[in-house]
Amino acid sequence: MSTSDVALLRRAGDLKGELVAFSQQPRYDRAASSFLAEYGSGREDADEQRWMLLWDCFVLEHRLANGRTVVEQFVKARPDLPEVEREMVLGWRDVVQGPFEVKGQDGPALLVESLIDDLTYRVRSNMGPAVFKQMPRRSFIIARLVAVGDEWMLSGPVQILRGSERGIAYQLALDMSLRTPEAVFRNPDKIALAWEHQRADRARFVEFFGTDLLVGPGGTDTGAARRLLHVLP
Repeated sequence: MSTSDVALLRRAGDLKGELVAFSQQPRYDRAASSFLAEYGSGREDADEQRWMLLWDCFVLEHRLANGRTVVEQFVKARPDLPEVEREMVLGWRDVVQGPFEVKGQDGPALLVESLIDDLTYRVRSNMGPAVFKQMPRRSFIIARLVAVGDEWMLSGPVQILRGSERGIAYQLALDMSLRTPEAVFRNPDKIALAWEHQRADRARFVEFFGTDLLVGPGGTDTGAARRLLHVLP
């Protein structure tokens, strides 16, 4: 990481703190309360980690009544920010989240692989690399990452799973992939593979039926087509 990138990481930590303080203005009380209620947890009945996670989602991703996010309003209120910092903070709207397998530490950074998109992320903490001692190789973390230059920074709380809890991590990855399939396709190889499967399915369909389009009356049994495309067992 270059000297300028190290400075940007340090600045990112400062800006994240300023953003959180900005989000706690009374003007956001009603929107925040509504958001917390919608996701089943008010401030008074959530544990600290859960509340921090929800607040991070509210600040970075939730669209307010005016269509903007809190982070967008923060940047608008800060015309003093250099362009590189403005772009970085606005980039935090694109959060990478989910379970990650820890591959090891590389100097002051933690290398993790997403169980959702199979990409490797080089992660920093604005609290310093000492926090990574709690995250040994082959353990799993459930975390949110935001971009800082060409690397990533932890955003919000981190839950750590032991290597023996692999099943929990993979089940969570499956659940998140089904809820937000777009997260899988952050990886361009996954997009290419999806198109490959689609072309293969179409080829099998055409080979079986002699056409890529079937028209029939309502209620027609299309079980053969479904079985061909592996929709039914």
